[in-house]
Amino acid sequence: YIIESYLKLRDYKGAKDGIDSVKKILNAWKSKSKGLQYDRCAWLIDCYYVVLYVGLNEPKNAAKHLETSKQYVDRVDDAYVFYYYHYASALYYQLIKKYSEAIKHIDKVLSIFIYQPALHLKGKILLESENYKDAAFAYDHALSELDSSYSESFSKQINQLRTIHEVDKLEIKNKELEIGSRTLKLKIVISLAVILLAISV
Repeated sequence: YIIESYLKLRDYKGAKDGIDSVKKILNAWKSKSKGLQYDRCAWLIDCYYVVLYVGLNEPKNAAKHLETSKQYVDRVDDAYVFYYYHYASALYYQLIKKYSEAIKHIDKVLSIFIYQPALHLKGKILLESENYKDAAFAYDHALSELDSSYSESFSKQINQLRTIHEVDKLEIKNKELEIGSRTLKLKIVISLAVILLAISV
């Protein structure tokens, strides 16, 4: 998640340091840990390198890692890494201007689940390939997904605020009951004190 965040923020130094560190750890664990999903992690690392080198505009390095990553396609059954592999591939083919190949990969991403950044990337690829009509549809779909996610997020925030408000109301009621209880106890104590004073006089 940290590496992905670096890549999204275009902090390529942070991303490279993170990927290099994880690769060292993974290689050290490879011979020691039988339970480790080595192929899954190695595939994801190669995909991260592809996105990194595309961001740095280094197609040769990106191509090298894309080629290495292909060996895991039939060996790992993981929807997330499959998605990320095709997303990274689409970015690479967009960089080298092989737009039909880029579209093929981004469509595989969108066949797994509709994801706003993937739709946005598809729009960019179509725009660069001068397919303006389909680019407009892709951007429109991306905007709809963005609106939908904002609406969902807004609804969640409203519900959280309602819950907080209800909790606050309950806490206020509890405090009022507590104060009422203390006031009643105090009245009883004062009444008893007055009665005791009257009896003693």
